[in-house]
Amino acid sequence: MNESLPIIQINLALDVIGPALIVFVIIGMYVGHFTGNVMTGRARKRFKLWQWPEHVELPSLVRRSMHLMLVGSMIMLIVSGMYIRFPFELPFGNRTTIKYVHYVAAFAVTAIIFIRIGYAFLHKSKDYREFALTKKDMMAFVPTLKYYAFMAKSKPHVATYNPMQKASYGLMVPTLIFIQIATGLALLFSPQLLGWLASSVGGLALARVYVRIVHYFVTWVVGAFMCAHIYLAITEDLPALLFFFFGIKPHDLEERRNKSGEGDRAENTNTEAAHDAHHEG
Repeated sequence: MNESLPIIQINLALDVIGPALIVFVIIGMYVGHFTGNVMTGRARKRFKLWQWPEHVELPSLVRRSMHLMLVGSMIMLIVSGMYIRFPFELPFGNRTTIKYVHYVAAFAVTAIIFIRIGYAFLHKSKDYREFALTKKDMMAFVPTLKYYAFMAKSKPHVATYNPMQKASYGLMVPTLIFIQIATGLALLFSPQLLGWLASSVGGLALARVYVRIVHYFVTWVVGAFMCAHIYLAITEDLPALLFFFFGIKPHDLEERRNKSGEGDRAENTNTEAAHDAHHEG
């Protein structure tokens, strides 16, 4: 009883801390940071004047496909995981069905991650180098941070990804995903993988509880990162986001907007001319 009480308290605390983290990120970025974008004129520059970063080279179809499959699998994984944690009556299936959905999504994420790593190192593009932090990145880290904190008007362009993106995509995200893969497999194959921990904490059941706590907490952290990632993708490089998900090239999108703008201006000119003619008549 004495051992179970702290575990219950930890789980209850995570049920509060996790959602609070998501809310904090959403309010802090989608409301607070975007307000900063509006006040500094960045929002007008991006969304009205359509001034976005230029792309010399766009990601290949293979890279985009892997990204889309990873995003879809991770969303399915998080949603099914949260249902397992907080079950409710469904119009179809049950908790067991959702567990199998969770397992399928988990293996999909694992497979895509390893395929992506293999692609990064074995494909002729060797794009793993795009995520490697260099000395120049270290020098640009603080200026980049100042830009996002509205303490600088622009951020240094060192490579395809800025230092904060490299630290996120190359270090933080892989670490979080590998923690999830390791803890998820440990929960699925507990007798085979948790024997070393069971002998230290007082049994396999207790070992599973501790591993599940880590798995659950990291789920919230990954969810918070995804919320921040979506916000930055929209506000910092919307054309790239549209290309990733819909295949619309930034150049084609800009041409469409220019033609639309010319059509609107011509329509306004004709309306004004007709209005003047009416008054003269």
